[in-house]
Parts: sequence; C-alpha cells; structure tokens
Amino acid sequence: MISSHVHYSGTREDRSSRVVETIEFTTDRGQTVRANPVVSDIGTVDRSGMSVTVLHDRDRPERFIAPQNGRGISARGPVMRIGFALVFLAVIGIIVNGGWMILGQLPFF
Repeated sequence: MISSHVHYSGTREDRSSRVVETIEFTTDRGQTVRANPVVSDIGTVDRSGMSVTVLHDRDRPERFIAPQNGRGISARGPVMRIGFALVFLAVIGIIVNGGWMILGQLPFF
C-alpha cells in the first residue's frame, strides 16, 4: 500500500469520516496498478506502509478490493441492515393493522 488519507463528508452537524487508501500492486501479468479500491471495509484503520492482500478482476485490475481480513469483504453488515429493516416494517405493519382492527371495533365506526 502506498498511502491513505481521511475523507470527511456531510455537514458540520452531521459529519462522517472514512479512510481512503491508494494502493499500488503488480498483477500476475506484470502490470503495475496504482488506484483506490472499489469497495473498502477498513473503516478508519490506517494501513499506510503496510502490505495488504489485493483481490482484483483479472481483465480489469483497476477494479480491486483490499479487504481488512485478506480473504473477502463480509456481507454481514448489509444483510443485518436489511434484516433490521424487514423486522421494522413488519412491526409497523402489525401496529398499523392492529390499530385499524381496534378502531373497527369502536361503536362509532
């Protein structure tokens, strides 16, 4: 890896940060690539000067990832968010549907 810097986004009240890495590696075909990973899972870890494992598209080596664990990027985070959203929607549906059932039993309906 060559370098990294912290990228800030958002407003002053709602600001987030993440580390953006620039990585240089040589493919098995001898091509040298220096670019930013397509997807990053390192959060705010600074890996400047470290050797990292790079997984790249053989036909398009500029499309690569350098996962924190060296094996692949976990789908656990996005899957957990989707699961939470589905549970949330189910609970809201039950509340709304249950509310209509209660209102339907009132004498003025």
